[in-house]
Amino acid sequence: MIITDLDHFKGINDRYGHAAGDEVIRQAARVLRRSVRESDFVARYGGEEFVVVAPNCDREGALKMADRFRQEIADLRINFRDQSLQATCSVGVASYGEGEDGDALALLEQADHALFQCKAAGRNGVWMWDALRDEGFPLDVEALTTAH
Repeated sequence: MIITDLDHFKGINDRYGHAAGDEVIRQAARVLRRSVRESDFVARYGGEEFVVVAPNCDREGALKMADRFRQEIADLRINFRDQSLQATCSVGVASYGEGEDGDALALLEQADHALFQCKAAGRNGVWMWDALRDEGFPLDVEALTTAH
């Protein structure tokens, strides 16, 4: 389960208007759909939040997917009425262990807790929830990319 929130989205609406905010959301949704597998489910969740349900995806795959989306959003330049807009996003990830059956709502809550910790730590990052420690931790991109 992946949940993402566009960082400081209210500031985009306040500075450029709601039409600009809507365009940022549309572009983010396009990027997110490109970042996931065909079998994944993507939904808008709240104002500027999105949720991805990624069945049969291991923790490493979910983290790579989340970071790919985060990076593509950070690199995105959105042209709107002669303005070039930029956005970043914070991402929370939670997953079941091998052979674990779990509650989807509990998994969403864990991903949301990881997202909250990411935002509190400065935003524009990916945090993974650790159910054993009952806390989130930041993604170590170097360790993830050098592990294989």
